[in-house]
Amino acid sequence: MAGEGDTVARLGGDEFAIIQTGKQQPDAARRLADLILGGLAAEMDIARDPTAVGASVGIAIYPTDGSSAQELSDNADTALYRAKHAGRSKACFFDAEMDEAVRARRQIEAELRHATTRSQLSVNYQPILDSRTGSITGYEALMRWNRPGHGMSEPEVFISIAEESGVIVQLGEWVLRQACTEAARWPQPLSIAVNVSPVQFMLPNLCEGVAAILEETGLAPHRLELEITEAAFERDRSNVIATLMRLHGLGVRIVMDDFGTGFSSLSNLRALPFHKIKVDRSFTGILEHDAVARSIVRAIIGLGHSLGIQVVTEGVETELQRQIVIEEGCEQLQGLLLGKPDIEPSVKLAARENFLSVHGDGFDRPCNATTITAAE
Repeated sequence: MAGEGDTVARLGGDEFAIIQTGKQQPDAARRLADLILGGLAAEMDIARDPTAVGASVGIAIYPTDGSSAQELSDNADTALYRAKHAGRSKACFFDAEMDEAVRARRQIEAELRHATTRSQLSVNYQPILDSRTGSITGYEALMRWNRPGHGMSEPEVFISIAEESGVIVQLGEWVLRQACTEAARWPQPLSIAVNVSPVQFMLPNLCEGVAAILEETGLAPHRLELEITEAAFERDRSNVIATLMRLHGLGVRIVMDDFGTGFSSLSNLRALPFHKIKVDRSFTGILEHDAVARSIVRAIIGLGHSLGIQVVTEGVETELQRQIVIEEGCEQLQGLLLGKPDIEPSVKLAARENFLSVHGDGFDRPCNATTITAAE
């Protein structure tokens, strides 16, 4: 495919570079890219052969896209990243304006790879309350990233990038270990919920990894809730189901997150041993003025009751929202109205106990103290 005078080199792994000289650009580069993609497509049928491979091509042209070898290589790599992001088996030319966003994403990806070793990650804990008693039944662990030069970043900023790059495997293991370690310190056996990415379900040893962390931290399996979304079933449904059944066998509780937003919620509920479903916050946010949303929430709660599955309404931010979901029979609530994500409950409890030991019970509690209370 490469012509006379072209230089082909392997950069490492499955990545190759071609230096094309003495030809009219960009037409020659485009023709070469088409030859590469067409040749692979003719030999590899990705739809029918799971072992088949495709290719993506990134192109940078001298001197428009760089005056040095390093600059050309970097910009071709950036174009390659955009080609992969656009879908496999595509070719993209470098475009400085369009690829600015790509470079920003790649920078986040590079920094994320070192976030755990550089102690930039932390976990916040948001309480989940019993709707009848108001007592805390457990917490959800929420990862935060203190990115140098950018401050504290919410998961929406970096989770999708972590999933695309595979870094989520490392981050997911880290947050699971942190959350289980923290929950094992609590004086009451409250639950701890941890989100699991669809990418993590591609790991053949996910169940073994969870079991090892439970043993390492000493946390009872039934106190751990693993939250998944329906996106986990899109890639390899049979393997995901098998993994969930093994996790269930460990005694871990399985939670369907963002319920009502997917396409196969009912079939998944029928096939799998879910212990809990969470009403997506998008419904909660419009409950007060949208009758259809209220009907959907009512139906989800009723479905949970009929199947013997607990229902949590997340995203509760107003008193009226709280009243509505309680009236509809929801058992558990979560949202900013009831408690914001905060530091470790064990730290807050220790601070309160220290306050009481110094000042005695005759003093008012500090306004920021949190009591860990078991559900009745």
